[in-house]
Amino acid sequence: MMTLIHRLWLPALAMMSSALVTHLQLSRDPHAIEYDRAWDTWVAPVPSRPEHIAPDLPLPQTLAREEGDIWKRLRTGFQFPSQLTPSAQVHVDNFRSHSHHIAAILQRGEPYLFYILGRIEARGLPAELALLPVIESAFDPFVRSPAGAAGIWQFMPATAKQVGLRRDWWVDGRQDIVAATEAALDYLSELQQRFDGDWLLALSAYNAGSARVNKAIRLNQSQGKPVDFWHLPLPKETRNYVPKLIALRAIIANPEAHNIELPAMANSRYFAAVETGGQLDLKVAAQLAGTSMEELRRLNP
Repeated sequence: MMTLIHRLWLPALAMMSSALVTHLQLSRDPHAIEYDRAWDTWVAPVPSRPEHIAPDLPLPQTLAREEGDIWKRLRTGFQFPSQLTPSAQVHVDNFRSHSHHIAAILQRGEPYLFYILGRIEARGLPAELALLPVIESAFDPFVRSPAGAAGIWQFMPATAKQVGLRRDWWVDGRQDIVAATEAALDYLSELQQRFDGDWLLALSAYNAGSARVNKAIRLNQSQGKPVDFWHLPLPKETRNYVPKLIALRAIIANPEAHNIELPAMANSRYFAAVETGGQLDLKVAAQLAGTSMEELRRLNP
């Protein structure tokens, strides 16, 4: 059975082959419903070196590269306080005890981090937000929670509809890295404004919902208690959610101090968009790009 795609991400050395796809006449499945033309795109990675692009093909305008590694860039954009609370320290200790596991999760995020961080920087948001998918999904774009959340940002169906992510027979926008990242950053920015600039409350609302956080705030106000994150009666998952992010920040900020080795990760773009002009069989795309179908599925959940 032919598997048709609308948007593709490819591994780093495939840019030459993927660019050639734009010059091909793409076959269509006569039994397939027509896609929205806006989705007839695939996302191909920028090559690790420009010479991997054929001489007769233009260098993609989206080519982007910066000095150093992605971790240095992340540290530069950190905005949260660096002080570790006791609850955050618990998670630092846990991450340290499972350092190989956390390193594997971070490595899994390699195709996505450069793009996510770039969008965060463009908005002037805290770089710590780029680490949220570690907690939400372990950077697994295929993961679905028992409650129905999906994608690396773990949008629930109702929230996905609220933020305008497309969900139909062909597409689940929650698994579209580009669309879901934009939606997540829009939503987080909205929550931060809603909670008077308090990022910890915004993150709590992202996890537990605004209504639950507002209810906890009203309860504390009625009892004369503080209404910051650390004093609110929130669900256990949410009480751990924010400290986990703070713990991750501490580890990225100073991995040596926590005896954790971060995976080597270049500060360079992993993918770029390539127009296909129509539907494309996944197997054909893999052959043209010189990569495996498994890799295409990983990059195009």
